[in-house]
Amino acid sequence: MAGDAKGFKVWNVQMQEIPSDAKGEDGTAESGQKSVASVSVECLQCGETWTATEGGAEKSLTNVFGGIVISCPNCNQTDGVQRPDFQ
Repeated sequence: MAGDAKGFKVWNVQMQEIPSDAKGEDGTAESGQKSVASVSVECLQCGETWTATEGGAEKSLTNVFGGIVISCPNCNQTDGVQRPDFQ
């Protein structure tokens, strides 16, 4: 498996709510946004598997609009993965 394949396989995505202070036109709070808190990951380049968490040092993920950015702690491949609710 090592070598040719690029990217990541992800599963077991755990979402978290981000509270919003924004108010709609009617004065009620808008619905909170969601971000990925943790995800199980397999690197398709080197075969490493781990659980990536937001702010988790070398096994961390970064939330970006519509997805996450993950870096493999073994081979240092970095790639973006689209969030399941944006597919």
